[in-house]
Amino acid sequence: MINPAIRFPAIGAVETYDAGPVSAGPDQVVVETHWSLMSAGTELTCLHHRFAEDTHWSRFVRYPFFPGYSSAGVVVETGAQVANLKVGDRVAVRGKHARRVLIKAAAVNPVPDRVDLADAAWIGILKIVQVAVRKVPHVLGDRVVVIGCGVLGLVLVQYLRRLGCETVIAIDTDVARCAAAEQHGATGVWTGTVATARTAVQAACDGGLPDVVYDVTGHPAVLPQALGLARDFGTVVMLGDPGDPGSQRISGDILARGVSLIGSHDSHTAAPGDARDRWTAPAMQAYLLRGLARGDLRVNDLVTHRFTPAAAPEAYALAADAKRPHLGILFDWR
Repeated sequence: MINPAIRFPAIGAVETYDAGPVSAGPDQVVVETHWSLMSAGTELTCLHHRFAEDTHWSRFVRYPFFPGYSSAGVVVETGAQVANLKVGDRVAVRGKHARRVLIKAAAVNPVPDRVDLADAAWIGILKIVQVAVRKVPHVLGDRVVVIGCGVLGLVLVQYLRRLGCETVIAIDTDVARCAAAEQHGATGVWTGTVATARTAVQAACDGGLPDVVYDVTGHPAVLPQALGLARDFGTVVMLGDPGDPGSQRISGDILARGVSLIGSHDSHTAAPGDARDRWTAPAMQAYLLRGLARGDLRVNDLVTHRFTPAAAPEAYALAADAKRPHLGILFDWR
């Protein structure tokens, strides 16, 4: 194949195909991908059509669908108007799962020398979590609960500790994921459901309840429980993009106890030139890459599986199987 890539030709189907040659336009670059990271929640939602027809999902998911939004590699061609990048530069991009991707030069993120390209391929996930954290006016000493210890939750734990949150309690039903949360900075874990966690959470919060609760599950049963777990006038953040948002239910805690509910999405970033907020998508992505270089963020040990593009059907089957333990799944395009 000239340019192997991954697509979903129909609901439930995965294949590797030849995307053909790509050539840079005046303001574009061609990146030869070394690694791309599967975003299991998003990509499985698209693959299996797990979304309601009256949602934003139905407006952008069409088959064949071309998945992927987080990768890293090397520039192999630059357009005539591109002055800030050159062939051979190591970069991270929001690219599809393909060996060669065409990207606007303005959307390319140089990777610091100390950062492995496999780590830089986490750029999409790291940015999505950063958006959520920036929505909350955290202060030193905050007490926080993170519900769900998949890759989003485990990255979130690291950001919260870097922000100075004193108590970060991770909740998940999986023992290994809870252990990973502790290894990445959680001050306490609860292996079980949210419904059974209240006593342990109160003990960790000196008899009170957390200032902020992050629901990273997207599960409709969890949101009302998360609202009930936050302190009076506390905050709950929905981090994730459920396929059927209409199934989510709020609780009386919003009115009776003044709990605030915040939704977060990858697209919630400042527009270029907004004088009120300098944290545009490029600024966030540059920040997280510096964080990887400094060692503030650690993702290499969150990768549990690596697949060649030809094994894409096997990779998505693994991601969909709750009985087979997994976290980060990388595609190796080298």
